[in-house]
Amino acid sequence: MARLLVADNSPFYRDLLAEALVERGHQVRTVGDGLEALQALGEEPADAVVLDLVMPKVNGARACRQIKANPETAHIPVVILSGLREDEIDDPRGIGADAYVAKMQAEPMLEHLVSTLEELLAGRLQTPMRGFDAMHRREVVSELLEERRSRDALLGSLNEGVIQVDEEGRVMEANAAALRMLGVSEAGVMNRPVSEILGLDEKEVRALLSSPEPGRIRRLSACDRTLEARVRRPAPGPQRRERFILLADVTGEERIEAERRELEEKVRAAERMSSLGEIVSGIAHELNNPLTGVIGYADLLLELAPDERTRARLKRLHHEAQRCRRVVENLLCFARKRHSYRRPHDLNALVQGNLAAQAVAAEKAGVRLVQELGSGLPHGLFDVVQMEQVLGNLLANALQAVASVPHARRVVTVRTAEAPGRVVLEVEDRGTGIPAEIRDRIFEPFFTTHRPEGATGLGLAVSYGIVEEHGGHIEALAADPGTRMRIELPLAASEEVHHRAPSGRQADGEPRRPAVLIVDDEPVILDLVEDVLTDSGFHVERAANGVQALERLGEGEFQAMLIDIKMPHMDGRRLYEAVTERRPELARRVVFTTGDLDDAELSRFLKESGSTLLRKPFRLEEVASTFLAVAGVEDRA
Repeated sequence: MARLLVADNSPFYRDLLAEALVERGHQVRTVGDGLEALQALGEEPADAVVLDLVMPKVNGARACRQIKANPETAHIPVVILSGLREDEIDDPRGIGADAYVAKMQAEPMLEHLVSTLEELLAGRLQTPMRGFDAMHRREVVSELLEERRSRDALLGSLNEGVIQVDEEGRVMEANAAALRMLGVSEAGVMNRPVSEILGLDEKEVRALLSSPEPGRIRRLSACDRTLEARVRRPAPGPQRRERFILLADVTGEERIEAERRELEEKVRAAERMSSLGEIVSGIAHELNNPLTGVIGYADLLLELAPDERTRARLKRLHHEAQRCRRVVENLLCFARKRHSYRRPHDLNALVQGNLAAQAVAAEKAGVRLVQELGSGLPHGLFDVVQMEQVLGNLLANALQAVASVPHARRVVTVRTAEAPGRVVLEVEDRGTGIPAEIRDRIFEPFFTTHRPEGATGLGLAVSYGIVEEHGGHIEALAADPGTRMRIELPLAASEEVHHRAPSGRQADGEPRRPAVLIVDDEPVILDLVEDVLTDSGFHVERAANGVQALERLGEGEFQAMLIDIKMPHMDGRRLYEAVTERRPELARRVVFTTGDLDDAELSRFLKESGSTLLRKPFRLEEVASTFLAVAGVEDRA
């Protein structure tokens, strides 16, 4: 006795076949369609399957291909009952059936079917095609066949995907376009829930299929395509409860829409940054003047500190003021693209100054700062204030990275070296390192792994922007353990290296006391610079604006001049033009100072003038060394 599954949409033929096969001792299960046959095989195995070739939902050919494509059912013999002549069956070998029996008069049909099944079950099939020689061509069948072929050809030629599902939402058919969009084979979709194929919620699909109105859904397919799915009902008719799901590939539209949204967001961000830039620029200018006074007088008091306890407190004051300076610089650089003032500078001197500024923070955290400076290092071409900002950011990150590791690993090393056409700066810590999965994101604005500790996520983003603007390169490399940040900057051309002006000496060879005129509308700046230059051996005259400065020029001789760029009534540029007309030899020894270089025209003016710039807030040693060089006086220290 064999377990047989019979699928035919005609109740008459189902009863006829079942009765005949049961009489011969077989156990028979009947279903009305190829889709139901697939479902039945999934629920209960069979020893052989009989499929009518033409059925309304899933025909016998499609069901047979599905059975043979499934590894769990491929071994089951399949017999196709066909009302079509042998020459009218499309690609019988491609269908994959084991045998074909002509669907003709009941008695010979049953005889052919029974003998075919017995031979298949015994493993000795003799004739795979039976009864077709006695069939006559029937015009109605031919017309139906041509209609079916035309329908299949039309579905196959569509660029739009078409999926036919039954009332329960199982896939009955899918055309080539749908299979291509979904990246699956026909065997991979047949008889499966369409919700599973499309990756949608089952309740959502059921609601769409049961709705009398067309529905629309979107999804991201397994092939990284965005598909739009529309549900359509077939033309009204009895027993027409299936649905058609039409798929359109809208990946391009989705991408265009995403790019449009991204562009709009960038425009909004640019507008926000522009407004923020105006605010921050004004705040920075206002803060830089008092910060210059705080940092400068902290430096002066450090030299006069009567004991170590006072000195330690002043170091803390100086360190916190420098932190304020870095915050202002980072915000200013991020909010508005700053114009760099690049000049030849000694990278080793930059490192030494920054390490000294970080000494308090390092000591507090129990971190040992190590410097490995290359000897005979040529000058690099960079904006000294911006590179101080970059190095300060890298050192602050390095100190934070080693704060939680054992004391033996709390070491931060700063190196300088020369590479072909470049000077190299490296900051290496022995901390926990940067995970590989986020290493590419560390230079993104506001990205930080230390948010609870108050980090802004701007330091590395700003540093990246500054280095790139300098024509350099910055990257994060893995160390063992920890992280190594490497920066490469262009070398200064030999003719760009600053040369001192002729030495100012009296006729008898004795150095004379150089006179300097300092012009700034901020009294604290005037007081600070006057104190520093007087201690360095200069005779200092001061003016609170451009008009007073021109009066002082008419009263005495000066070897150098300090001019603040932003002053009321007569700004630094207009004053410089007047100095150039009246005292052209002094114009070559003008030092400018400003806390804001956001103006491109101002940046060009400074570059064209060839003058030295002291950017606020400046360090005291910068003031003294700059004027000693500009005035042509050897440092008496």
